[in-house]
Amino acid sequence: MSETGNSRLTGGCFCGAVRYSVQGPARETYHCHCTICRKTHGAVMLTCSAFAKGGFVVEKGADEVATYDSSEKIHRSFCSHCGCHLWDMEEGEEDVVMIATGALDHGQHPGHVGLPRHIYANAKIPWYIIADGAEQEPGPDPVPEVVAPGTFPLYGGCQCGTVRYRLDGPAKETYHCHCEMCRKLHGAVVTTFSYIKRELIAIEQGRENLGLIDSSPPNHRMFCKTCGCPLFSDDEREPEYFWFSPATLDGGANPAPAPGQAVRHIFAAHRMPWFEITDGAPQSDDF
Repeated sequence: MSETGNSRLTGGCFCGAVRYSVQGPARETYHCHCTICRKTHGAVMLTCSAFAKGGFVVEKGADEVATYDSSEKIHRSFCSHCGCHLWDMEEGEEDVVMIATGALDHGQHPGHVGLPRHIYANAKIPWYIIADGAEQEPGPDPVPEVVAPGTFPLYGGCQCGTVRYRLDGPAKETYHCHCEMCRKLHGAVVTTFSYIKRELIAIEQGRENLGLIDSSPPNHRMFCKTCGCPLFSDDEREPEYFWFSPATLDGGANPAPAPGQAVRHIFAAHRMPWFEITDGAPQSDDF
């Protein structure tokens, strides 16, 4: 594992509209499992790295950055064109910028020492496995009530509540993706998707507030334009199915048809080099 030490790191969103640089090393990196972070990034957990704000520079696209206030003190910045979450600022912590680690270029190591700790670990999605041996800290969020797989309908949506959807049946499959494209669309070190028969998912509210980015010519991704949450993906090559971010389901519900369905890892060879896959699930280096 290569660490950055005092080198300068670069990062930015998927579409390239926003670029930044920051002076390493990070003071720390952590994984957050709280509901707010999951429903803002559309990811099973948010990984953030804390850097000195004095070493942070927006190199391109400052006018393209949208901000969502997830609380009175925390201001989250994302690309208004592709929805990628990039950094957070917290009032009372004026000398720190929290970089969304997944948006760093080419999986650069932020420079933290040791394993990133898990915070709000008590609020994690019940079906997501933490197996890296790192420190786990509880938070004030309530422990999610476990909804038995196979229970429908299920409901979900973005953090701000503008976009809401309903599942009337199970997803065919759920998987974790480690490709850089997905990392830079969510600002997350690992992204998780489920795909479902198109007739089993309904966008009940906020369709007009969905931003659209074509991550590849036939794949159209959708995010909430208010809070930046990546929610859906529509692939022209698979007209029978529709993709959604299962981390945005209410209460950490499991969209699987039955308990025990494996959540495999795809594009595992493209993972951030310092992020280890430790859950024992199947891995492949392509889809």
